[in-house]
Amino acid sequence: MDARDSSGSTTREEGPSSPSKVACSETHKVQVAVNHGQGYLWDVRDVWHLWLNCRMVGCLVGSLPRHPHQSCTLGLPLLLLPEEVTLLVEEGLGETVTYKEMEEKPSQTLKDIFSECRERCYREQVQEAAVQRREQVKRMADKILEGKRKKFLIKQKEKNEQVNGSETNGSVEEEFTLTREDVIQEEEAKLQPLPQHLQIVEVFTRHPLLDQLTTEHCPWHYPITQEERVRYKVFRDLWHQGHYLTSGIKFGGNFLVYAGDPHLYHAHAIVRCVGEQQLRQGGEVDLVAAARVAASTKKTFVLASLDNNGRVQYRSYHWFEEKEEDEEENINENDEEL
Repeated sequence: MDARDSSGSTTREEGPSSPSKVACSETHKVQVAVNHGQGYLWDVRDVWHLWLNCRMVGCLVGSLPRHPHQSCTLGLPLLLLPEEVTLLVEEGLGETVTYKEMEEKPSQTLKDIFSECRERCYREQVQEAAVQRREQVKRMADKILEGKRKKFLIKQKEKNEQVNGSETNGSVEEEFTLTREDVIQEEEAKLQPLPQHLQIVEVFTRHPLLDQLTTEHCPWHYPITQEERVRYKVFRDLWHQGHYLTSGIKFGGNFLVYAGDPHLYHAHAIVRCVGEQQLRQGGEVDLVAAARVAASTKKTFVLASLDNNGRVQYRSYHWFEEKEEDEEENINENDEEL
C-alpha cells in the first residue's frame, strides 16, 4: 500500500488530506434510512450518486416483483455497510433519517393508495392494449378482407358445383358485400381485455410514497466497540487511498479491496481487521488457511490493525507453492540413479 516499516508491514497516516480522496459533491446529501441498526437507500438517484461519485456500491437486498423467489438478481433498497454510513455522515455526504411509517404496520390509507395505484395501472394498460390492437387491425384490414373474399369465393364455387355443376364467378363476386369497415368492426368485437395476471408491474426507481412519509433525524452510533473502531479506521484509510470496498465475509475477511469499480474489476485483496493483541497471538494455522483461500481466489490476504499511535498498519501474506524446488529434487535424484 504505501511505505513499509522494518517489520515488513505497511503503515499509513490516515486523514482527509490524502491526495487520492475522491471529490464527492457536498451539495447533494443522500438520505440513509435507518432501520434496526442498518442503513438503506430507497432512491436509485442516491445509489447512482454514491456509486459514481463516492466509490460506495453497497448491496441490493430488495425482491423484484416478477422474480420474487430467487436471490441472484435483486433490487432496491440498497443496504450500506455500517462503515459506509459512518463515513457518509462524517464527510458531510449524507444524513441518517428514519421514517415513522416504516416502523408501523401499513395504515388503511396506505393500503387504499396502493390498491388504487395498482387498479389505475391495470386500467391504463387495458386501454393502451386495446388501442394498439385496433391499430394493428386497421393495418391488417385489407389483407383480412382479401382473405375473407377468397374463402367466400371458394365456398360459393364449391356450393355451385354441387348444385348444377357450373361455375358462376361473376355472380358470386357481386354477392360479396363485406367492406373494410365491416372487417374492422368485426375484429374489434373479438378483442378481449388484458388478463390481470399478465399486466406489467411497474418497478419504481424511488419509493413512490417517500415524500409523504414523516422524516425524522436518526442518531448514528457506529462504531462503539474497539473492534468496530478498528474496522472503521481501516475502511476509512483504504477509502481515502482511492479503493472500492465491499463486504469480505464470503472470503473470511472484513473487506474486499478493489482497484476500480467492482462491476468491472475483481478484488485483489482480502482484508481482515484485528486488534494488536490478536495480531500478536494470531495462530499460524489460521494465517495459513486464510492465505491459501486468498491464493486460490487470486487475491492477497491482508491483516490490518492499529499501532500504538493509532495509525493503520497492514501485513500481507502470500501462499507460495514449492513446485520448482520439488522438480529440481526429482531431477537430481534421477541423475544420481543414472
